[in-house]
Amino acid sequence: EDAIRSYAEMRSKVVVEFFIRSDGTIYNLRILNSNADRLRTLFCEEAIRARAPFGEWTKDMKAALGTEQPIRITFFYR
Repeated sequence: EDAIRSYAEMRSKVVVEFFIRSDGTIYNLRILNSNADRLRTLFCEEAIRARAPFGEWTKDMKAALGTEQPIRITFFYR
């Protein structure tokens, strides 16, 4: 049973989505999909929250991207 659990954990995937504003702040962070256990899923969410706010966008970035963008990140556990 431990071998089966270890193999399943190796194939875990967590998909996180959030919106980032041009000032670097984020909002509406949510888990879209996860087959990882609760702790690993929370680690993925915290990896993003702990780094916010991100840097402010340059004028060129704002011209190309507008005032906000959705971001989707997929974490894989081996």
